[in-house]
Amino acid sequence: MFIPVTTQAADNEATAGELLSMLDQADTNGKKVIELLVERTAQGMSWANAYVTPARHAPKFCAPQEQPALNLTGTLSIDIVRDRVKHHPSDKNEPFGTILLDGLRERFPWPQTK
Repeated sequence: MFIPVTTQAADNEATAGELLSMLDQADTNGKKVIELLVERTAQGMSWANAYVTPARHAPKFCAPQEQPALNLTGTLSIDIVRDRVKHHPSDKNEPFGTILLDGLRERFPWPQTK
């Protein structure tokens, strides 16, 4: 089974469509690996988002402030990608990280960009 891991540019990253297809076809262990990959990608985006505070740059998305804090699990992150592709079918051809970030921005917009 191919797992969409790369150290190269996003151009070589699995597309959202490829990721969802691999997930739908994977066995239980494969699904866990893919969910972990997507979860780690989302956590990295969350860290980057926290770093770009308004004093530096506008964050890319605005995580809800209520408790418990937003936990970008693999399942939630995949749901965000799947929902984005459902509503924007051409997104299936874009790198999954790009679509995840677009989905996070859409689901949790920064107040100034609403």
